[in-house]
Amino acid sequence: MSARLRILNFVLKWTTRPILSRLSSGNPARLRPMLDRPMGWMFRVGRGTEITEDTMPDDGVSVLKITNGASQNGVLLYLHGGAYVFGSAQTHKRIVAHMVRLAGMTGISVNYRLAPEHKFPAALDDAISVYQEILTRGTSADKIIIAGDSAGGGLALALLGRILAEGLPKPAGLFAFSPWTDLTLSGESMETNDRSEYLLPPKRIREARDFYCPEGQENPQASPLFADFRNAPPVLLFVGSTEVLRDDSIRIAEQMKQSGVDVQLNIYENTPHVWPIFHGKLLEADQAMSEVAIFIRSILKPVAT
Repeated sequence: MSARLRILNFVLKWTTRPILSRLSSGNPARLRPMLDRPMGWMFRVGRGTEITEDTMPDDGVSVLKITNGASQNGVLLYLHGGAYVFGSAQTHKRIVAHMVRLAGMTGISVNYRLAPEHKFPAALDDAISVYQEILTRGTSADKIIIAGDSAGGGLALALLGRILAEGLPKPAGLFAFSPWTDLTLSGESMETNDRSEYLLPPKRIREARDFYCPEGQENPQASPLFADFRNAPPVLLFVGSTEVLRDDSIRIAEQMKQSGVDVQLNIYENTPHVWPIFHGKLLEADQAMSEVAIFIRSILKPVAT
């Protein structure tokens, strides 16, 4: 464990997690500015990044188009985290910008509708709408990679499950950081890792779940842990050993393996929830990003120049 990781874990566990534990979420819309603004301050996009707003389709879902240098290798469709009630394409634009620079891709970061104003399956409907529009605009499916973190990671996997179920052209691959895959919250780590978790209070996860999907949580489009991933493209998952959502990744990776999917699960020791967002500041985050770049290069052939 790097020295910076030790410091980060200490700060998160003894400052941020207690705040989240005490924070009343009776009206998430009122809390969004309080939680989203610090993300903008902490995770500013570096020079050379071009960000434009768009809607996909033209009268549809708001997205950010993010490029950083060469962008000929395809499209990265990114779904942000935030427990389905917080976050936006803006809060996660730095991590998307870094990934598209590493991979030479164009990033499409989706502002899917949030709960409780828009309950399940609104977020998934927005994600599939954007995916289909990317295809319509001329990008072939084998040049699309789907990705996300936390709830967005679960949404990315739910999107993949829906693509497969509907027989749509499947993407080249998918990767996710600390994905939330089981809205029934049945993983043992929800209890066994409560003390070791550096960031997420389980009671707030349950609260967010009820805002987004108050019933029918076993629906595979809400909980991709229960989806059918036969014939899925390669998948790369990351999770920390101490996370309460650890078993969400372990179990879906096992399920995918049983279905013949080329899936890789990287479990990092003592890392907080979605630690790759600290790339450039944390050794373990940079390592995860390097593994993402290797994964992308392994499934996408660069365009000849």
